[in-house]
Amino acid sequence: MTAVTEQWSARTRAIVAGRPAGTGQPMNVPIAPASMLGLDYAREDGTPTWAALEDALGELEGGTATAFASGIATASAVLDLIEAGSRIAVPGDSYAGTRALFAHAKQTGRVRVETIAPTDTAAWTEAASRCALLWLESPTNPSLDVMDVGAIAEAAARRSPAPLVVVDNTFATPLGQRPLSMGTDIVVHSATKFIGGHSDLLLGVTVTTDDGLAGRLRQARTLGGATPGALEAFLALRGLRTLPL
Repeated sequence: MTAVTEQWSARTRAIVAGRPAGTGQPMNVPIAPASMLGLDYAREDGTPTWAALEDALGELEGGTATAFASGIATASAVLDLIEAGSRIAVPGDSYAGTRALFAHAKQTGRVRVETIAPTDTAAWTEAASRCALLWLESPTNPSLDVMDVGAIAEAAARRSPAPLVVVDNTFATPLGQRPLSMGTDIVVHSATKFIGGHSDLLLGVTVTTDDGLAGRLRQARTLGGATPGALEAFLALRGLRTLPL
C-alpha cells in the first residue's frame, strides 16, 4: 500500500492512504469479491479491499483498524472483550442502536449497564472506579453533545484495573477528532454514515493502538462472522476520499 508521509495533511492522507503502490498498479483499490485467496479464507484473513480500508482508517486514527459488517457489529465485538457480569457506562443521550444492544445484553444477564448524561464529566470520571467499560460518544447522535474525552480517559487511566475507554467517533470523523491521541483505548465508527457518505453501504470500523486488543477484536469478527462485504469496503474507501472537512 502507498507509504504515507507525516508532513501530509489529514485531507491528503485520507485520499492517499491504502492505495496500491508501484509501477502498473491502479490508482484506486479494486474490488476483490473472493471468499478464498490462495489457501487463506477471507472471513479469517480478509481481502485486499478490506485491507486497504483498514490501512487508510488506521492511518487517519493513528492505530490498527478492523472493518466490520456494521457499526453495531463493532459494539458487539467490544462487548466480547468484557467479562460477564461487568458494569458498563453509556451516554443516556446517544445512538439508539448502541443503547438497544447494551440493554439487550443487560436483559440477558451479560452485563450491568448504567446511563450517564454525556456532559456530566464528574459522573463519568467517578464511574471509572466501578466500570469495566466506559462507552463514550462525542458528538452524540442525535443531540451533538460534546464529551470531555481527554478528562474521562485520564481519570480512567488512574484506576487499577483501568476500564476500557471506547469512543464512538462517527460524527466527528478522524478528520475532526482523534480520540486515541487523547488516551482512549478503542475508537469505533459507523462507516455507514459520514465515512461512507452516500447512504449506500453498511460498515463499521474499530481502531486501537494496542496490538492485543486489535487481535481480540479481529478474532471477535472472525468468530461472530461480522465481516464486511468487498463492495461495501470499496464504497467506503470512495466515501473516505471525499470526506468533508
